[in-house]
Amino acid sequence: MYPTPYRWTTDDELTHVFYNNHMPPSTGFGWSSLCDEVRLPIEGEHFELDEDVTAEDITCRHCQNRLDRPYVDLNDDSMAGVNGCLVRVERDEGGEITSAECVCSEALHHSLSFEPDSFSGNLEKQAKAVCSECWEIYVERQWGSDVEGAEIRVEVWGNDGRSKYFAAGAEAIRGGPEGVLRVVSENGLEEDIHREEIESITLTRAQRVDY
Repeated sequence: MYPTPYRWTTDDELTHVFYNNHMPPSTGFGWSSLCDEVRLPIEGEHFELDEDVTAEDITCRHCQNRLDRPYVDLNDDSMAGVNGCLVRVERDEGGEITSAECVCSEALHHSLSFEPDSFSGNLEKQAKAVCSECWEIYVERQWGSDVEGAEIRVEVWGNDGRSKYFAAGAEAIRGGPEGVLRVVSENGLEEDIHREEIESITLTRAQRVDY
């Protein structure tokens, strides 16, 4: 399954690239930037945790039905309330949320109205400024392996030595001796490769991923 990339611009007008932390088999919280500097949503800005939650505060019917379960203890420091749901929260040593699961079996950040915007194509042409570390990691993920949904592998020999592009598609945009092949990543990145640089073009193996 190809993971959806997201974007978020901080107050200093720098746009970061994110992936959802809660993708099987992971059960993490929120969206983390590829540079590991930003995590969304932000507690106190995008949502509030009621750490003194009582049974009367729980309005979610599914959470209410689980209040008598042995694993639910309102006196447990890990329990909190958000928008009528009961949530089990885990934090790291720095106090950052690492996991937040509603008792009704939904990841907390999936139940919030907040969600960063997804994007496709070249983000550097869409945003005022993009975090260089995020973008470098993102581009490498798009071209670096076929786990992102690639169907074609193009091996190239250029000034920087041998490299590979795993692409979702390819198109010849110029013919003749000076021909150019345009490869497109799963999320719409484009790269033009000159004919003389191409060593081979092959199909990747079909993949089946079970979680």
